[in-house]
Amino acid sequence: MGATNYIINYKNLTEKQMRERVVTDTEQMQYEEGCSYSGTWASKAYGINIINKKFNSTQEAEDYILDNNDKWDCVDAVLVQYKAGTDKQNEKIKLEKSKTVEIKNSIMDFHKNWTKKLKERNSKTISCSSCKTRFNKEQIRNSFCPQCNHSLLSATDTKKVDKIKEKAEKQELKVKSLIAKRGGKTVKTWVVGGWCSC
Repeated sequence: MGATNYIINYKNLTEKQMRERVVTDTEQMQYEEGCSYSGTWASKAYGINIINKKFNSTQEAEDYILDNNDKWDCVDAVLVQYKAGTDKQNEKIKLEKSKTVEIKNSIMDFHKNWTKKLKERNSKTISCSSCKTRFNKEQIRNSFCPQCNHSLLSATDTKKVDKIKEKAEKQELKVKSLIAKRGGKTVKTWVVGGWCSC
């Protein structure tokens, strides 16, 4: 049997209201899906585990829950409080997030172009510097060795990729900084869920 994640965000509720909604929603899931292996909270243990940690976003809270919840545990709940931000601040954040995506996409593009250039080379084989295995270039689907998964990139290409990754990390820090500086109304969101057996 497998597991799937199931997370719901409840905005602007007190803890008591959130607990009531979780019970109601779980009962609805039991009615609609049954209790065992439904891929919903209906398959989880009864109860709510409140996590008293501070998160800057609902995404951070979701990531924490999914890293720490087990499909046989009850649901985890985290209260996330953050400033909604002004329209101008949110536009700036949106723009910087799109730049982050562009930079990360350029890493994938680099690897795709490397594979394309490999196919255009005159030599028919390529060797892995780690395991020393020689491959026909038609066997190579990406920039990693099919035998040992070591990078097939040259030192120069590796430096280029590392620079792009460094740029992406700086861009992500810039976005986090902008989010932390947001003003405006405080938004309270309960992030509730975890892994569910299916």
